[in-house]
Amino acid sequence: QIKLSLGNVHGCNLQCAYHGWEFNGSGECVGIPHEVRSKDRPAIRVDAYPTAEKYDIIWIFPGNPVKAKLSALPKLFPLDQ
Repeated sequence: QIKLSLGNVHGCNLQCAYHGWEFNGSGECVGIPHEVRSKDRPAIRVDAYPTAEKYDIIWIFPGNPVKAKLSALPKLFPLDQ
C-alpha cells in the first residue's frame, strides 16, 4: 500500500503513485489511465479536507468542513510582519 500523499500533482489533481488514478480537490476520482472504455467510472472517492495557505504553510482542517470557515488560522506574530 502506498500513501496517496506520495503521489504526483498533475494540474489541479493528485495522481496515485501506485495505480495512476487521479483525484480532484473534492476527492473524486477523475481519471484512470488504463480505462479503455468510455463507460461511467465507479464513484470512487477519497477524503478531502478544507485547506488554506498562510506563512508559506498549508493548513488542513480535518473537522466538519462547514466549521472550517468559522475557525481562524492561528496568528504567528514573528511571521505576521
